[in-house]
Amino acid sequence: MKLYKKIITLLFVSQLFIGAAYSCETAHIVLAEAKTVNLDEAVANVKKNKIGKVLSAETVQVEGKTVHVIKVLKDDGHVKKLNVFSSPSK
Repeated sequence: MKLYKKIITLLFVSQLFIGAAYSCETAHIVLAEAKTVNLDEAVANVKKNKIGKVLSAETVQVEGKTVHVIKVLKDDGHVKKLNVFSSPSK
């Protein structure tokens, strides 16, 4: 009986993590290959493509690269995190 309870508990906890993983998706987008993209341009492009409602936007450094992180609320209620690289990758 103890094994049964452990299995049920493990399944319940794993479902919590799976649900959290699906509630916030991450996508990597390169908007331009020829020039750098500033934060305002990245946000404008997200709005123009009607990906969802922009909740927040910030610029961060990731492994020496400038990345614009834009959080978007999609029509289905999920939050999607878009990572827009400022300059083209080499």
